[in-house]
Amino acid sequence: MVEVPLFAALRSVLGYTALASAAAVFLPGHSQLTAGLAILVIALGWQTLRPIARVIASLVVCVLLLAGLYNGEVLSSAFDGMAAITGLVLSVMFLSSVLGKSRDLEVISRSLFRGQSLVRYLGLSIGTSTLSVPLNFGSIGLVAPMIGSRIRNGGESMATRNAARAVIRGFGASPMGSPLSVAVVMTVTLLPGLESWDLLAWSVPFALLYLTVGACFREKEISDEPESFSPQDRPEPQAKVVGSWLRFLGLALLISGSSFVLNAWFGYRYSQAVTVSCLAVAVVILITQRVLQPGDALPSMANVSNELAIMGGASFLGGGIGGNRHELSGERRLPARRGLPPDCAMCSLAFLSRRHRRGKSNRVGHGRWRNSGANLAF
Repeated sequence: MVEVPLFAALRSVLGYTALASAAAVFLPGHSQLTAGLAILVIALGWQTLRPIARVIASLVVCVLLLAGLYNGEVLSSAFDGMAAITGLVLSVMFLSSVLGKSRDLEVISRSLFRGQSLVRYLGLSIGTSTLSVPLNFGSIGLVAPMIGSRIRNGGESMATRNAARAVIRGFGASPMGSPLSVAVVMTVTLLPGLESWDLLAWSVPFALLYLTVGACFREKEISDEPESFSPQDRPEPQAKVVGSWLRFLGLALLISGSSFVLNAWFGYRYSQAVTVSCLAVAVVILITQRVLQPGDALPSMANVSNELAIMGGASFLGGGIGGNRHELSGERRLPARRGLPPDCAMCSLAFLSRRHRRGKSNRVGHGRWRNSGANLAF
């Protein structure tokens, strides 16, 4: 199907509005507004959705209708969950788009891909995993533009595919050893005799082992020898490379530090703190770029429908289940005629539909489905 330009422009406007709403945590009703805008973006981008995204979006609509008829109170927690992940996804994608035009990232990308493939793989995987501890999904927004810059300048190659594997595996290893991970938190909560540091003493080395062994499962690059460079792409002076790395690390520390301050001193939820921090840094960088290079267009938010449908939809369903759990634990019982809670029924349907839809459509969204729920700690 042909993409309608008007719908793309409208999705971009709605995406920016949802991002602003998600960051405005001091406004009453911002969660409902953010979730509503996200649902509109998904609806307008329906023809661009992947099969698994359409399944999840359909479940969200069903839960909305059934909860409105039978148990509307669960929608509050569902909207809160969807708003949190919507703000996080949009802010990280906005930061990634802005960083993609950074000269420092281009310098870092070129220097990174001129090195040995093993060193590059371990650096990207361990670096992404380390950044994921304070930033969670925000680490992708910082690291991915390095690979994107390389692909834009030199095309896809074995080196870029190995780099992408390193980033994905690094992000996947973070829940194993991050004290902020929902996996660690839930394990310690469900096993009262287990101390968090006892668990981390085993899980952190296991995560490092996982990343190290992953180096054996990558494409063999043709050569690690230095490549020939065009005059405009010759190696930069060492001082310039070091300066770019220091500014990048300072940016990561700034986002991590501001997220911690907002969470610890101002009472922001951690997902909200990361959202506001990434958005603030992206705005400052964008203003700086506009001053140095006037006329640059604002990054488009038209292509976020799949991410919002998969990750935001999963958070919506999870929030609905959490709301039902709290209500039932508070001695509230639904009348017998109502049967299963709507969101529980929809999640059962989701499981059955995924089993029925084995094949290409399931494989397309499998990685996103897996990473969109349990790996994101709030």
